[in-house]
Amino acid sequence: MDDARTGGARGVRRHLRGPRITADLRESSGEAVNRKRVARIMRVCGIEGVRLRRRYRTIVPEPAAAKATPDLIGRDFTAQAPNTEYVGDITFLPIEGGKFC
Repeated sequence: MDDARTGGARGVRRHLRGPRITADLRESSGEAVNRKRVARIMRVCGIEGVRLRRRYRTIVPEPAAAKATPDLIGRDFTAQAPNTEYVGDITFLPIEGGKFC
């Protein structure tokens, strides 16, 4: 029985992985095929699906493109009197028309 399914596993597209091959075999043969059996047959036959990397978009700029901003308070975070120095970091500021920063 495994030999017949091996032929089916080899006939599917090479870029598919185990779960998709299992679904294709279930649809084409009409038999109940377990994902573990498909994984075992693929391992025995040396069939591997291609693992595609997910494309991701980063919001972190390149280090070379980042501009160094001057340190206006000289890393001295102690204030001489109340309400004289404010320190903060704004990396994202949503606005009505989109985003700022």
